[in-house]
Amino acid sequence: MDSLIKIFVYGTLKPNYANYNLYCRGQTISEIPAYTYGSLYLLPGLGYPALSEGTNMVRGYLFFFDNAEILKDLDILEDYQSDRNENENEYQRKIIEVYKQENEKTEKAWTYLMKLEKIKSYAGIPIESGNFN
Repeated sequence: MDSLIKIFVYGTLKPNYANYNLYCRGQTISEIPAYTYGSLYLLPGLGYPALSEGTNMVRGYLFFFDNAEILKDLDILEDYQSDRNENENEYQRKIIEVYKQENEKTEKAWTYLMKLEKIKSYAGIPIESGNFN
């Protein structure tokens, strides 16, 4: 699975959420419950979460894709452009450490992080459980 695109999702891209149906359903090779470390916030009025760097456990899924085009599609969804000043992006796409639930094996995977200043501008509310429901 080393040649596959790995993406950690923690919000509306998770199974049973609207963006999962639009972007991921039928596209993934594998979906594994997983977690990473960071700080998760609800963005009031927007209805979706943001992950920033931190030390809390954040639960989500590790998705495996065999088509790199998924990154282009998700970059559009998350308002990320690699050639744009990062302060102009809604989210930043970065590689992080992800831990599989069943055996604690770590993986490197892409995810979308939001800068804390931007979270504060949306009056982000910490999700203490680390799980967006």
